Amino acid sequence: MSQLLQVATRGGGSIVAIGGADPPSFVDQGIPFDILEGGVIAMSTVLAGVISHHHQGLPFTAEGRLAVTNDKPVDYYGSGAAPFDSIGLLALGSGPVDHYSAGIPYTVDGQIAVIAVPPP
Repeated sequence: MSQLLQVATRGGGSIVAIGGADPPSFVDQGIPFDILEGGVIAMSTVLAGVISHHHQGLPFTAEGRLAVTNDKPVDYYGSGAAPFDSIGLLALGSGPVDHYSAGIPYTVDGQIAVIAVPPP
């Protein structure tokens, strides 16, 4: 997990992400992006049962976006310290960066720290 998401942390600080339902604009080293000021992580906040597949331990929707939950408690940590909720969605948090693990920013609650931008 950490190696895949390190692609998104090149600028340091929180990961910039955007929600949506359409396929991402492009994929860079296994991580989906939408084009918006150079590219932001393409995610989809989904409900149970919408995870279509996994790639290197990360959940994806059928459209190829990361399947995530936002500001929900972390239920368990998977391979590479990936935080997940109880149904297997990647746990993201909107709080400030508290610490880093392998270059990935985490909130004080153990979620991956993100800044979600509104769709255009």
